Amino acid sequence: MTISAPDGPKDRGRTADLLRTRFSVEAEREGDAAVVRLHGELDLATAPRLRRALGALLDTRPSALVVDLSDLTFVDTSGVRVVRAACIQAGLEGCSFTLRWPTRAVRKMLSLTGVDRLLDIEDRPSVA
Repeated sequence: MTISAPDGPKDRGRTADLLRTRFSVEAEREGDAAVVRLHGELDLATAPRLRRALGALLDTRPSALVVDLSDLTFVDTSGVRVVRAACIQAGLEGCSFTLRWPTRAVRKMLSLTGVDRLLDIEDRPSVA
């Protein structure tokens, strides 16, 4: 299932088309838990879409929310704020929140902002 949140007025033309193609959110339920997969670049332009998608998903009251970052190529502080706010909201609703498999670039931003010390992060298992 793909959760799409509207970008706003449809007359934004080519810029809106580019934004839609460089970031997407996919979500699926696994029992009482929800898994969200992020693809592309999460930044000031795309963060509102993630905020709306995570809000809609939290409204379904999952027991756990896992955000898969393995295909996220870039995140700026706007994206980090959305993720942190969703984690706080999930906690208030009794929902566990985990970031799964951040890429090297995303992990670096989480570390630089100190968010890695605040959130549960599951790194990709190393291949022996």
